[in-house]
Amino acid sequence: MTAANAGPITDSALLSKRLKNLENVAEVETAALEHAVVSFDSSTSYALLSAADGDRVLVGKQLAERLGVIPAKRSRSSRSAINRRFESPSTEFSRLACRISTRRESTFRGTNSRRSIGNVLHPRTLNLKLNDIYKSPETSAVVRGALGSGFRVSDWQESNRPLFAALSLERRVIAAIIALIFLIAALNVTTTLALLVNERRFDIGVLRACGASSRSLIAVFLIEGALLGVVGIVAGTLLGLAACALGNYFRLVSISAEVYSLNYVPFHPNGISIVFIIVCAFLAVLVASLFPAMRAGRVTPADNLRAH
Repeated sequence: MTAANAGPITDSALLSKRLKNLENVAEVETAALEHAVVSFDSSTSYALLSAADGDRVLVGKQLAERLGVIPAKRSRSSRSAINRRFESPSTEFSRLACRISTRRESTFRGTNSRRSIGNVLHPRTLNLKLNDIYKSPETSAVVRGALGSGFRVSDWQESNRPLFAALSLERRVIAAIIALIFLIAALNVTTTLALLVNERRFDIGVLRACGASSRSLIAVFLIEGALLGVVGIVAGTLLGLAACALGNYFRLVSISAEVYSLNYVPFHPNGISIVFIIVCAFLAVLVASLFPAMRAGRVTPADNLRAH
């Protein structure tokens, strides 16, 4: 959250108390985030400079590697020592982030002005930590209603909307691929049972001659198809969960951090999605088994026995 005029937030303490009382808000942190050019020895890079209480200087791991920064090493152009390099799950944050003290941030502005009431520096940003990050759009709406039009509020989903749009498109493509896999699996089940019906035409004819009804024969082949589907579903689910675990452990699916802000694709199996896929797969198997089962039920006993 920032002021609408991009200036300092003069009543940050009062606003922090108000925001902490809102639902789903766990903590409010004051900060000052600026676009900056940072240099260390002979290296220079663009960075997002933030300010917080304390005297430590923290640099993102990838930014530190690009600048050649070593923790506890002092820059030639500053008396500050780099206290620690940190790594964030967001590659973009590790690539750009640099945090200094609020007092030094004020000095870097060239005025050494406190812009303060007492000894409290006025921050330019209020960061809200939420209890449930997936309710951030609702929480953002509540914050906007509580603060009015004098502030700009954005959540992590809004800030990363282009990335999520790209991921949404890829998710739809993956859903289409899974649907094709379902179709191919269903056709394989249909083919297998159809061949089975042809191989057992004599047995089916004997059963019909002994009084077996078409309904009972259809039920037999439906049960056989269901058992075939259950075996495949159980094996596929176990193999899929094992593949997810191995993929997370060895980081098998690597992607470009420049595009996706991540070095690899993490796999987080969702119980509801797994159950939904299992149910859909079982229904697909039953539908695929229906045609050969009905074909078995239409076998004529007399013609079948004469053929043998």
